[in-house]
Amino acid sequence: MRENDGESRRRPCLNFYIDRCTGPCAGMISRSDYRENVRRLSMFVSGSRTSVLDELDKKMRELSEALRYEDAAAMRDQLNALRSLDQRGSLDDTSHPVVAPIDLTEGLDDLQQALALPSRPRLIDGMDASNLGASEAVGAVVTFADGKPQRGGYRRFRIKTVEGQDDYAAVSEIAERRYGRLLSENAALPDVVLVDGGIGHLRAVRSVLDALGILEKTALLSLAKENETVYGAAAMLPLELPPRSAGKRLLMYVRDEAHRFAQHYHHILRRKFILE
Repeated sequence: MRENDGESRRRPCLNFYIDRCTGPCAGMISRSDYRENVRRLSMFVSGSRTSVLDELDKKMRELSEALRYEDAAAMRDQLNALRSLDQRGSLDDTSHPVVAPIDLTEGLDDLQQALALPSRPRLIDGMDASNLGASEAVGAVVTFADGKPQRGGYRRFRIKTVEGQDDYAAVSEIAERRYGRLLSENAALPDVVLVDGGIGHLRAVRSVLDALGILEKTALLSLAKENETVYGAAAMLPLELPPRSAGKRLLMYVRDEAHRFAQHYHHILRRKFILE
């Protein structure tokens, strides 16, 4: 949150008037109160649920004793809203994408056949970029081994060379840093690289892998949420994978995990930005 002067202050949106937002962008809440809300939210999502609820309950009683009934009522509403989250499942339930059971052997066999690989793909990388406003972008790569997430191979990237929102340039930088480093360390390259996006993202990463000399050593694919179409870099055509096949669902799992991991980093930086 930044301090607003008289000229930059604007009218709050509808969410403020229906009590779904405190209106920080319009200066409707003080910096100290906003920081306090962010601190409590951070504690709550980090698992300190009981501490936050006890703190709010104590504050509500203090406000009531001080005859500040409207403020006490607002605090009561916050308490009730947080307690209602129990009816929606725990935070851990939503920390990872929900995936239907996948026969990993069948999924890897599907990919081997569709990509004409000499053997089942053992290592699969998933890549995604996420924008934090016009001036900040981040990215992530997740690694799957034999169809299972290998979190020791997950990597986060703060985009350094791209100005503004340019997903193609962002995934290009991620690919160059990721695979340039693997080459410099003589580390194992993935059998499959999956980019979250469409043909434009695919072309951007293809150029990087070609320049690095590894385009012939790894199968490059893209998968966008729109229509869930898988494109292969070899011919820039849709890959022949039935929608309900284990191979298609495995790729969707990798794509969604890359997106989740990138978004998680995005949220970490956003929270840091708000608290500054």
